Amino acid sequence: MFATGRSARALIRPLTGSAVILAALVATATPALASGGGGSGSGGSSTTTTPPIQLSPDSTNVVAGATDGIQVVVSPAAPSAGETLSVKASNASLTAPSSVSISGGSFFGQFAVTANTVTAVTPVTVTVSLGTTSASTNLTVSPAGTATLSSVTAFPGVAASGDAVTVDVSLTSSAPPGGVTVALASDSPALPVPASVSIPAGSTLAQVPTTAGSVTAATVVGLTASLSGAAVSGHVEIDPSRDLTTLALSPASTDGTQGSTGLVTVSVPADGNNFTVALQSSNPAVASVPASVGFLNGQQTASFPISTTAVGASTDVTITATSAGVSKSATLTVVPTPPPAFDVSTVSLSPAVIVGAGTATATITATTAAPAGGVTIPVSSSDSKLASVPAAVFLPAGSTSVSFPVTVPSQSSSVTVGISALFNNRGRAGQLGVTPAKGGTLLQASTASQVLAPRPVNDSATTALGFYQGGTASVESGQLPPGISLISPFRPGEFVFSGSPQKAGTYTFVLKFTNVTTPYTMAYVWVITPS
Repeated sequence: MFATGRSARALIRPLTGSAVILAALVATATPALASGGGGSGSGGSSTTTTPPIQLSPDSTNVVAGATDGIQVVVSPAAPSAGETLSVKASNASLTAPSSVSISGGSFFGQFAVTANTVTAVTPVTVTVSLGTTSASTNLTVSPAGTATLSSVTAFPGVAASGDAVTVDVSLTSSAPPGGVTVALASDSPALPVPASVSIPAGSTLAQVPTTAGSVTAATVVGLTASLSGAAVSGHVEIDPSRDLTTLALSPASTDGTQGSTGLVTVSVPADGNNFTVALQSSNPAVASVPASVGFLNGQQTASFPISTTAVGASTDVTITATSAGVSKSATLTVVPTPPPAFDVSTVSLSPAVIVGAGTATATITATTAAPAGGVTIPVSSSDSKLASVPAAVFLPAGSTSVSFPVTVPSQSSSVTVGISALFNNRGRAGQLGVTPAKGGTLLQASTASQVLAPRPVNDSATTALGFYQGGTASVESGQLPPGISLISPFRPGEFVFSGSPQKAGTYTFVLKFTNVTTPYTMAYVWVITPS
């Protein structure tokens, strides 16, 4: 019953949305279908309820020698024993089976029909019956070698007035020598199409470019393609024109380092077309924009970047967006980049370690030059008995740094004192090491917050620095005291030095530590004095 080279499997189609809905609606129906065989209303028992029948062919146009599939949907479902419906074709141009069976409990069945040899396009009606109820579907049979229509489709399926639209007319097989001419029609001026389109020999497709017309509301346009008495249909939605409605800038005032963002809005969301809006700047040297901004499918607002450069005086730049002859403009004001705010940056000490009594110089460095009138900066010591400083220092206008003395009396133990400067309720501090005239100590010369434990040592100590973390250590720069060696790797809580200092002096070095987290470096000063 199938054409050569085509199997029944090829005719099995997935359930359509309407079939699924039908199944849901009738699933609870209780009257049973007639049981047993019985085509044409005979040979089977009858019931008080005869179900409706729906037919759905794969194609309404079949070429001689080809096979088409027809799906049957009944309601309610067939009884447990199944049901058999009779099948009949209205003429000999189509061979159909005498019956189609539906399994027990199912709503669906299907059968195949084969087109026979004809000399001209021939209409045929296929009827399926159960008792006194029947349903029919109309097909056409075309002579062998005749190209038949497959579909007519518009791309995109939704377009706005003025958009480009392409109508595709497809054949089920290649056009014969000399090609074919397909009649084409639109049921609305919202999408004009030519009266016909030619598909050249050997091709299965013709593409017709057109432009969506003007509409005031969403309009569904029907398309029909006809060939040899058979027709296929499709549709496309035409929406009102996509007008440029607004152009906004955020922010509308900016400096040369910040830039801005433009926002373009159109009246109708973008569809499958590559929809763009042209952009322009009246002064690209100050505020530049891309040549255009594109809209994604369904997008009604699109953004674009605006890059700005430094200016010496406030400058207005006009940003313009244009689409379909309509322009929208907005003004961007680019102002001079403000100088960095004055603040205290660092506090450094020289020397970083005072041995015995003495005076160190603390230097405050600012982020920018002091403003007119200068700035008074309060300073303090974490222990004024160990290291005394003035209550405040004055940074003259235009200056970026100021120094002041730190007085250290003679000490009996090694300590670290913090020297701080305060501005705008924010402090910056440096560290000063203070050690007795005799003995040795290792002092941390950085304010970094890594987890480590600097410990004071005597001049004859054999260990110097303990850690709560394990890992490896290495000297990145500087010099260790003679007689001292580095232990690496080390375990948590261990010391990383061994040996005895052999030569007095001040030794500055940077250690690099690597543990299970992030490597880091620390600067140290080790003062070795005679015992």
